[in-house]
Amino acid sequence: MTDPAPSDSVVTWTTEGPAFVVRLANPPANQLGQSLLDGLSAALGAFEASAARILVVRSGLDGFFAAGADIKLMAGADRATLRALDMMLTAREVPAEEALAIGLLDRVTEPGGALEQALELAGQFGAMSRPALAAVLRCVDDAAELPLAEGMAREADRVTDLLDSPDGQEGLAAFIAKRPASFA
Repeated sequence: MTDPAPSDSVVTWTTEGPAFVVRLANPPANQLGQSLLDGLSAALGAFEASAARILVVRSGLDGFFAAGADIKLMAGADRATLRALDMMLTAREVPAEEALAIGLLDRVTEPGGALEQALELAGQFGAMSRPALAAVLRCVDDAAELPLAEGMAREADRVTDLLDSPDGQEGLAAFIAKRPASFA
């Protein structure tokens, strides 16, 4: 069991099945200020200590997921702290469809449907091998940071490690038996 978020925090969390649901509520528009960043850090620590397998981050405010950096926080930021310059410098809002098209979002739902879809996706991920999901994420990170040959060598090592793991053995056995895998 993880410690709950402080009741006066702008970031709270609950566990719903395999999902650890983080709720952002920093009125008026979920600005990425220090209290929200501290709350996210605490939530991530609680997630890592929990038995939940999937992290879902949602807004607790109507009409906003996150409005962007708090100008007071941004004024003291160094160059490495700054991620989407076009949007920050122009202060323009990005409609959901454009955010989807430029890779800021993976999915867009109908109003009110985000949590339901996130929990459905969490259920799908929850049934998968946690080590395999982690390996995929590490491979994606490697692809962005390493030369191609080194990234592919690491991917091959990870595949070999996964095949030797209990989840790898379960996945192979399930495939051969034509049954769903049951990962720990």
